Amino acid sequence: MLSSVAHQAVAFVAENEGFTTLQSWGEMTLGMVTGNNRYFTMSPADAHKKGLASDELLRLSPPGSRHLRNRSLSKKAWEALGDEGSAIYLFRPEFEPSKAAKRYISAGEAVHVEQAYKCRVRRPWWRVPLVDIPHMFLTYMNADTPRLCSTRAGVHHLNSVYGVYLRPGSIRTGQDLLPIASLNSMSMLGAETIGRAYGAAC
Repeated sequence: MLSSVAHQAVAFVAENEGFTTLQSWGEMTLGMVTGNNRYFTMSPADAHKKGLASDELLRLSPPGSRHLRNRSLSKKAWEALGDEGSAIYLFRPEFEPSKAAKRYISAGEAVHVEQAYKCRVRRPWWRVPLVDIPHMFLTYMNADTPRLCSTRAGVHHLNSVYGVYLRPGSIRTGQDLLPIASLNSMSMLGAETIGRAYGAAC
């Protein structure tokens, strides 16, 4: 994808101490896979209507990544997403479901949610496997460029974004620095050449 001149420029910059790989800061992992986001994720209003208990709901960054274009996702911003009707909760009873949760599980079975591949290979089908809350989110299905967004809200994530787990000793610095420092031509080029492109070429 790059001309020889561009390759030389990239190699020169890559050797500069001002640049390093994201992996040197920590590890990344995809978020949780529900098998049916429409069923498992819900807004606060939806959860209230269903009568679900708070301990049957997991705090969640909503599906997608449009809301992760800023430097951080604060608790206040997360709550505002819920007020606007975004799905900020994941249905996930940890123990014996309440009567309301059992009704919701039965409603899912009535429309065969449990038959989706990711659902039918786990027991019970309605308990989504957990992924730890990350320090940052990394978007990867963007119309513009991947973004690093610190999570101050302490919420889980789905597989529409990556979670970044910073190494001990670099958490605060990474959360403050990386969302801004990653917005440069070198990082964007790396995302373009190393990442996977979806859709038609421009």
